[in-house]
Amino acid sequence: MDDPERLVLTDSGEQSRAAAPASFAGWHDDITNVLGKDLFFVGSFPKSGSTWLQVMLNAHPDIACHGEGHFFDHLWPLLEDALKKHNGLIDLKNKTIFEEFQPFPRFDREHFNFLMASAMALLLSRYKDVRDKRVVGEKTPNNLLHLAQLESVFPRAKFVQVVRDGRDCAVSAWFHNQRTNPSELLRRHENFARFSEHIARIWSANVEIGLRFSASRPDRCLVVRYEDLCRDTATALRALFRFLGVDTGDSLLQRCAAEGRFERMSGGRTAGVEDRGSFLRRGVSGDWRNHFTIRSNRAFFAIAGSVMGRMGYHR
Repeated sequence: MDDPERLVLTDSGEQSRAAAPASFAGWHDDITNVLGKDLFFVGSFPKSGSTWLQVMLNAHPDIACHGEGHFFDHLWPLLEDALKKHNGLIDLKNKTIFEEFQPFPRFDREHFNFLMASAMALLLSRYKDVRDKRVVGEKTPNNLLHLAQLESVFPRAKFVQVVRDGRDCAVSAWFHNQRTNPSELLRRHENFARFSEHIARIWSANVEIGLRFSASRPDRCLVVRYEDLCRDTATALRALFRFLGVDTGDSLLQRCAAEGRFERMSGGRTAGVEDRGSFLRRGVSGDWRNHFTIRSNRAFFAIAGSVMGRMGYHR
């Protein structure tokens, strides 16, 4: 009979042999190691530069920052639904068959949080650089919409929100969707003007969620503007590294900033040189001026003007 520790599930649900099986005891040690770190989570509206920031964070010798785990926008509801269904079955059995016996225990909220934390730590521990780092982060843009759940599982964690001018987010998202799913994009939005109004609504709502959360927990939350990273990367990183409690030496800042240079990440293109077939299309701030008309700019501000103004973005 196959050793259960040597079996894993493929995406299709079929069983296959693991190349290098680990013992449950080893996994327990890995989970304990990760949960003992200073943890932080990065969230943002999509196309706000969070991947760029992740690269620079991960270049710091005391930080491991990886993504995207999609733990709270995808795994959380699946696990929650599974445990609810299992509890329902146990309740039925306890009431209808085993009335004369001690009822079998059910999963509660603390069990759920434990399973979420363990699952996240187990997968993060698969990165070789995590064990020896003091600070460990995970970057999924949609973390921004699940900050309360993240805090319920990791009450001492810190949170970083990346904010970019919503108009640049709209432009970047438009070209990203043209590249990845053009037919669906045009089916849902007949032109860029309509699309930008859609982005204005969800951008302002999402950014507001993060700002409200940060305002109530200023010691554990930091808002980083994409434009500030572009303007003076080292200074913006200094504030971020200070927030995370790691070294902020000048040479280290320059090294991390260099790791995130657009030329290096894009394979040689200078920032501003466009490649619409690349995830890293242009790498600049203010590109919205090349795509918004006066009318579409006014429409964007009519929807998102309050949040735009609070973040220092003007017409």
